[in-house]
Amino acid sequence: MNKPAFQRDDTKQKGKLKNEVFGWDVFNEDAIYNAYKTRCKNMPFYPEHYAKQKAAPDEDMVITEDKKNALVADIDRQLKKRKEFSRPRIFDFDEEVTYINEQNRVFNKKLQRDYKDYTREIKANLERGSALNN
Repeated sequence: MNKPAFQRDDTKQKGKLKNEVFGWDVFNEDAIYNAYKTRCKNMPFYPEHYAKQKAAPDEDMVITEDKKNALVADIDRQLKKRKEFSRPRIFDFDEEVTYINEQNRVFNKKLQRDYKDYTREIKANLERGSALNN
């Protein structure tokens, strides 16, 4: 039986909010640590080498080519993933400047949604000088 709206628990909505990621949460300490843990899962762990190094920390350890290649492959995978990452930029450098400050830029952007075609024609007339009647 359905519960009334005031008693209904919105678990779906809570789940959506829980998984939602904000821009500044991408680089916080927890996210960086979680990324580190996932990278560690991809790298193999050698307990015998760990025990040897723990017993004699001053001794030089020999690193095999297989381990070096695994590290290089992991770094390449990280670089590829970073290259794919892109966040939208707020400011468009190629945009024509039609504003005097940030508030005016936002206002002009809203106006252009409805009046873009008309303003383009008026601007062209003003640049040609045909809009001015003497």
